[in-house]
Amino acid sequence: MMASFSHADFPSRLFHPHSPRQKDKPPVLFFAPLEPITANPIIRELMGNFGAQVLFRPKILPQHLLKAKKWQFWQKIPRIRTMQTPNQSRVFDGIQIIARPGDPLKPALEFITHNAKSLGIQFIDLNFCCPGYKVLPQKRGGELLNPIHHDLILKVIETSLKFTDLPISIKIRKGYTIQDSPKPLLKAIFKQFSDNISWITVNRAPVKMGGVNLENIIHDNTSFLKAIESVDQTIPIIANGGIRSESDIQEILAEAPVQGIMIGRGALGNPHIFTTCSQAQTEKRIAESDEIISPFFVGLSHFFEIAQKYNKGNKGRWITMGELKRQLFYFLKYYYESRHQPHPTGLGFNKWNHSHFTSEELISILQKHFSQISGSQWNDWFRNLNLE
Repeated sequence: MMASFSHADFPSRLFHPHSPRQKDKPPVLFFAPLEPITANPIIRELMGNFGAQVLFRPKILPQHLLKAKKWQFWQKIPRIRTMQTPNQSRVFDGIQIIARPGDPLKPALEFITHNAKSLGIQFIDLNFCCPGYKVLPQKRGGELLNPIHHDLILKVIETSLKFTDLPISIKIRKGYTIQDSPKPLLKAIFKQFSDNISWITVNRAPVKMGGVNLENIIHDNTSFLKAIESVDQTIPIIANGGIRSESDIQEILAEAPVQGIMIGRGALGNPHIFTTCSQAQTEKRIAESDEIISPFFVGLSHFFEIAQKYNKGNKGRWITMGELKRQLFYFLKYYYESRHQPHPTGLGFNKWNHSHFTSEELISILQKHFSQISGSQWNDWFRNLNLE
């Protein structure tokens, strides 16, 4: 079965096929797959509530997927499947596969395709960008961006298109090293699969970051321009990498007519970034000042409201004390960083995630750092989650 760009109503409802983004049309907003954060449907729903139109479950190997059929990662999540953004756009939820030739892609893809409706999966994204130290030695993810392995990427895409009719997208980086360009690979993908790839996400950082100045990369949009040129403007290009604010997005859009923007860690603790981006496109800008406090607490409130709805049956795993603590860390992190303040002692990532708190202890800490929220409000939120 060959996947088609016009499969059902997706992604044609997101993009205008075979044309670059029009300047008066807002880019499609993506919330990036982050492991293990986006395994939690509460976080995906939170981002959709604030304007992210495309959501992802984190990457998984085909062989792990086949062993995890009964894992709650695969439970039905109808809430996300029926969501709309604040501007009434439909929200789409997909899964990211990280594979190489020789992996059991065929049975994994057939399983996803057969169960797509019940699992709430509407597309499959192929990961050729992960720079993880455990992934690269396996010749998966970003290792395949080494020019000597480009043929393996083409084989994975070919196999994927053969065994599913779900939309297929891919994610890459600018190259294996800082000297590389995405052009050679994308030209080969365009030549073989142009009409069958729904979109291509390009992270402007290379796989190998040794000696690379991250700040220089964040302001370099040439990879996006080269990607658009390589596919003859016929496959939507999604910009990714170090996007932390509306100004970062405006800088990209001013230089490259990408059709989408993918935000990952820049949205953690700050889901309002998606709303801000949407409003900026319609010239309804929000002042970047102390007013940031208001949207910040709106995001925090929405997080608890959504979490209450998942406190049912076997879905309760998403609001255990450990998972709740993990997600709240990012609100704390953003709260201080948005004010250019250092994290208070004891609020480093490792210290926070390896500490064990009772609900009373956690409430006490949160009230101390978020004094604008009353103790009774914190108690109400925790009580409604049935945390003891």
